[in-house]
Parts: sequence; C-alpha cells; structure tokens
Amino acid sequence: MSQSFSLFSLFIVFLVLNFHGVVVNGDLISDVCKNASAIRSQISPNIKYDFCVASLSSNPASKHADLLGLGKISMETCLTNATSICSYIAKMLKEKREQPVKHALEDCLTMYSGALDNIHHAIASYEKKDYKKANIFITGTDSYSDICEAGFKGLTSPLTKQSGDFSQLVAISVAITGMV
Repeated sequence: MSQSFSLFSLFIVFLVLNFHGVVVNGDLISDVCKNASAIRSQISPNIKYDFCVASLSSNPASKHADLLGLGKISMETCLTNATSICSYIAKMLKEKREQPVKHALEDCLTMYSGALDNIHHAIASYEKKDYKKANIFITGTDSYSDICEAGFKGLTSPLTKQSGDFSQLVAISVAITGMV
C-alpha cells in the first residue's frame, strides 16, 4: 500500500510540474514546435518544425525556459529579426537602386518599422501577463512580410528570404501565445 501511494504521489507531482510549465522531460521546445506546427497548419502552413526548433534553441535561455519563457523568447527573436531587416533595408536604400525597387524597399521599411512597434507592444503586454492582448499585437504583424513582398510585384525581391524567416518567427510567436 505504501509503495503504490508513493508512486501515485510521484505521478501527481509530475502532473503538477508539467501543468505549471516546469520542464520535466527536457523536450519542451520539441513539444511546443510540434504543437505550433499542428495548430498553424490548420490555419495556414506557416511553421516548419525544424525552423521552429532551431530558432527557439538558438537562445541559451530556452534550455531552462517554461512555456511562458519560450513565448517571450519567440517574441524577442521576432524583434531582433525585424530590427535586422530594417537595418538591411536601410543599407540597401543607401545604394543606388532603380526607382521601382527603391519605392518597394521604402514601403518595406515602413512595414517592418510598424512590425517593430507591434512587437514592442506585444512584449510589453506579455510581460504584464495580458496574453490575449500580446497575441493580438503579435498576430497583427503576421501580414507585414507578405505586404512587403507584394510591393515587388513584377520585380525580384531582395528580401524574400528575410520575409520568409520573419513570417515563420511571427507564426511561432502567434502559436505560442495562443497556447499560453
């Protein structure tokens, strides 16, 4: 009786720790990315599992993070990526470009600057534990990369890879904040 009680107690402790987001099995990133891929594939086929794992794992803090921590890490990754894209666009705009490409790049800079604002608001809401509002803000950035790419209609976009990566990162953040 005592041994079965202690096994039952251990099982309850395991369930409670998992429920509160404490990493017991060490595969939280893998589990989150599987769930995120499944959730988003019902909406749109945005999240690539390997990309998700790589992007979350690239932050050293993710090794000890719970689901809430991974949510913040994913948004911070979006912020870093959008900042990098803005810098890249600004650098390209300093080079001589043909007018249609220059105009499209200027529009993209506007889009990604707007994305930065949304991500800052999302992170601030997330830190205040207003996960619904954080999800609304991060979801609001979901179309910025598509709008940017659409501006290059008939032209070769120099931002296709960056826009694709940004779209993936935003989709990961949307999925995680939706899980919280």
